[in-house]
Amino acid sequence: MAIISLFSGKFCGAREIVEKIESNHGYSLIEDKDIIARTAEKFNEKPEVYEKALFNPPSVFNSFTREKEKSIAKIKLVLSEMLEDKQIIYGFSSLLIPEKINHAIKILIIAEESHRIQIAKNLNIDEKNIKKEDEKAVEFCLHIKKSSPWEPSLYDMVLPMDKTTLDKAYELILSQLANPVLKFTKDSEKTLNEFKLESKVGLQLCEKGYDVEVNAEEDDVSLTINKKVLFLSKLENELTKAAIEIPGVNNVETKIGKDFYKADICSDQSFGGPGKVLLVDDEVDFIQTLSERLAIRDMPAVPVSSGKEALEIIDKEYPEVMVLDLKMPGIDGYEVLKKTKEKSPDTEIIILTGHGNDVDRSRCMELGAFAYLEKPADIDQLTSTMKRAYENIQKKQK
Repeated sequence: MAIISLFSGKFCGAREIVEKIESNHGYSLIEDKDIIARTAEKFNEKPEVYEKALFNPPSVFNSFTREKEKSIAKIKLVLSEMLEDKQIIYGFSSLLIPEKINHAIKILIIAEESHRIQIAKNLNIDEKNIKKEDEKAVEFCLHIKKSSPWEPSLYDMVLPMDKTTLDKAYELILSQLANPVLKFTKDSEKTLNEFKLESKVGLQLCEKGYDVEVNAEEDDVSLTINKKVLFLSKLENELTKAAIEIPGVNNVETKIGKDFYKADICSDQSFGGPGKVLLVDDEVDFIQTLSERLAIRDMPAVPVSSGKEALEIIDKEYPEVMVLDLKMPGIDGYEVLKKTKEKSPDTEIIILTGHGNDVDRSRCMELGAFAYLEKPADIDQLTSTMKRAYENIQKKQK
C-alpha cells in the first residue's frame, strides 16, 4: 500500500476525506500535531518550538541563529523515522517528504477563495482565517521549497473542491491508490532508509551552522553547496568530516550547486557568543556601523532605531543580549529597559549611551541592566561585556 502525502487549503473538506480513508481502509492518520509532539519528546523541548517552526515566520534573528532551519531539520528527522507504509501524512509536514519516496502519492486539495469564503460564512467563521492560514502555508513552502504550496508541479494529484464533491474526490484518491506504481517494494524500503540517512546528516550539518542540500544513495551521501564561500576547499573538508561521523554513511561527495555564485556566504555559525542580539539606538548610522563591526567579530546583531521598534520585537520574541541607548525620542531607553526586564527577565541589557551620568547609571542598574557603558564605544570592551552577559545567561539556564 501507498503513503498518502496530503496538503490542503483551509475549508476545502480535506479532513472529511482523510478521515474517511482512515476509517474505511485502515490507514494511519498522522498530522502536524503528532509529529510536533514526537519531536518535542525526542529532543526534550517544548512543542511550541516546533509549532513556531512550522506555522510562524522566521525570527528577526533567524539569519544568525537559523533556529527555524534547525527545528525543521529535527521535524524532518522524526518524520523520516515515523514514515511507513499505509499512512496519511496530513498538513505542513507532508511538504517535507522528498520526491524520492516513490510509493508516496502527493495530493493537493484546494478550491477557489470565493468557495472557501462561503463555507467559512456558513460555519459562522471569520473569512480572515482563510487569508491567515494561506499566508502561513505560503511562508513555510517558500522557506523550504522556494515555491508556492499551490504550485501543481509539487503534487501528483490536484483536487479542486469547488469543481467536485467530497465523495468524488474520495473515489479519485482511491482509484490512484490502486495504481501498481504505488506498491511497496524493496526499492520503496531503500528510499525510506535513504530519507532517514539524509535527515540525520542534514540535522548534523544544520546544527553546525551549514546550509547545504543533502542527498543519499544507499550509504553514499552527496552534499550540494549552493551558497558562495570564501574558502571552498576548507568548507568541503569540514562538511565531509561532519557528515562521515553519522552512522551509516560510507562515503561523502561535495559539489557546487546552481546558486553557488550568488552573493550569500555560507559559513560555520557555531561561534561562542550570543545568537540573538538587538541593538537599539536612534542614531541610524551609528548602529549600522556597530552591527557591521560586531558581525566581523562573529557577533551578528539586529539594529533598530527606536524604542517602539524594540518593544514590537519584544512582544514576539526575546533577545539574549540587548545593547541599548538611553536618550531616544518617543519611547526612551529607560522604558525599553523596564518593559524588557518585565517580559523577559533573562535578557541581559547593556546600556551604551553618550549622554549619561552617575544618576542614570544607578537608575539603570536598579532596573536590571547588566552593564553601563559610555560612548564612544570601545568595540573590544563592548564585545567582552556581551560575552560576559551571554555567559551569565548560560549559567542561569544550567
